[in-house]
Amino acid sequence: MSKTSKSIKSNLSRLQATIPGFERVVIGVKPDGVKRALTGEILRRMEMLGLKMIAGKMLVPTISQAEGNYPDITTKDGHEWLVNLGRKTLNTYQETGRDVVADHGTNNPEILGQRVYDSLIQYLTSGPMVIMVWEGHLAVSQARALAGATAPAGALPGTIRGDLSFDSQVLTSAQDRRALRNVLHVSGEVDEALKEISLWFGADAEFNDKYIRTDHAAMFGQI
Repeated sequence: MSKTSKSIKSNLSRLQATIPGFERVVIGVKPDGVKRALTGEILRRMEMLGLKMIAGKMLVPTISQAEGNYPDITTKDGHEWLVNLGRKTLNTYQETGRDVVADHGTNNPEILGQRVYDSLIQYLTSGPMVIMVWEGHLAVSQARALAGATAPAGALPGTIRGDLSFDSQVLTSAQDRRALRNVLHVSGEVDEALKEISLWFGADAEFNDKYIRTDHAAMFGQI
């Protein structure tokens, strides 16, 4: 755990000791979601799920913040993540029977991954985002399930992406290789959420987490 996350992790550990499966998750309404006025609907769905919002702010991310939201591509693990982005692009082309070389001029997964990464950074810095911290029982897996598949065209009805978007890699490649517009970001795992809390809110962030939702006793018992 990085030095910047120690105080956040300490507070989280205290809560985990008293509430089984307690987690925190970062949820960000991306620029397309903000521009489409979907922030309120996303908040409503997360609250209906039973999660509790404890922090939130609107900002236009800097390049540094956008890069910090993804793995560090200068490290071994980050480089492998980058290459996997390219492999996913290749898989999409194979599944749709399209020619990746005709569209991109290459089938090298590293080069393709770098282009996807660059488009993601451009996308996150293109306009305001609403960044929030939510907490609750199994918050990460529950929020990710509600968000739906990364590519909205493949997301199930009833999920946020499945109901509110239909973007796909086919469209992104046809439109100058732009980033996938999938409305929101959700932390991938608990440790990732801790890193993102430090990134967006600071290492010593204090949250408005003392209030108790009035429906929690009915949902979970006395917690």
